[in-house]
Amino acid sequence: MPRIRVTLRKMMAAIAIVAVLLGGYMECKALRRRAEDYRRKAENHADIEGVLRAIAATSGEGSPVDISPGPGIRSRRFTVRDVIEREAALHRKYERAARYPWLSVAPDEVMPR
Repeated sequence: MPRIRVTLRKMMAAIAIVAVLLGGYMECKALRRRAEDYRRKAENHADIEGVLRAIAATSGEGSPVDISPGPGIRSRRFTVRDVIEREAALHRKYERAARYPWLSVAPDEVMPR
């Protein structure tokens, strides 16, 4: 039976290969998790858009909607059309981000005054 010779060079090459494979696996898991987060955000914005479209169908696109940016912050008034356009844009943005999770995503813009 032939004897296998293990040199330092072969050991270093084997460790490098294992490290690359392990790093690739970890990056794939992170990208899947990020894509799922973006997909959830896209679905959330699509749901909000659907509700607002139903409101617009019953009360008109020019009807006002009060939006509060957070708890304890004064709400501001917008037209339903403006909010629908914003939610549709965010839905498209996060759908694209879910498809290409390795690309950077710009932060959400604040609603105009």
